[in-house]
Amino acid sequence: PALGAALGLDGAKLARIAKGWLPATPDLSLWRELRQITTQANGIEVHCYLAWDEVSRESALFDTGWEAAPIFKLIDENGLTLRHLFLTHLHEDHTAAMGAIREKFPKAHLHSNSRHAPPQHRNRVNDFLHLGSLRITNRDTPGHAEEGVTYIIGNWPEDAPHVALVGDAIFAGSIG
Repeated sequence: PALGAALGLDGAKLARIAKGWLPATPDLSLWRELRQITTQANGIEVHCYLAWDEVSRESALFDTGWEAAPIFKLIDENGLTLRHLFLTHLHEDHTAAMGAIREKFPKAHLHSNSRHAPPQHRNRVNDFLHLGSLRITNRDTPGHAEEGVTYIIGNWPEDAPHVALVGDAIFAGSIG
């Protein structure tokens, strides 16, 4: 508690985290065109997200997770075209399926905050793009990884709230 107070953190909340507290699973039903895909390998579970415009059926993938098969299945089941691949950071659990995805969707535009990415694939500050009626912006969130970035999706149908896809910028338990 004293260390938490010295750092401006809530000591009671830190104690609950230490005892195994995990956040509630988010209810994604507000967003009809957003799916969380969870894959596991080497004892590590990771999420990636697929969002799409309900009219154009154009989609964007945020990170890849460990395997591409569940992503391909979701794209096929919903009659989608993958237009964009956004990477929140370059750790293996978030990029492991990138080769398979790029092979199947070679025209999907890659977005990254990595300074090593070719210029046409690097995010620009205050830039945004439209995916049908959806609007996607980015915010630098280094910390967990130097190239960490949060993507924010807005303009959802029926005034659903904006969604922030943070990669591992916010950790709760052991999953980002």
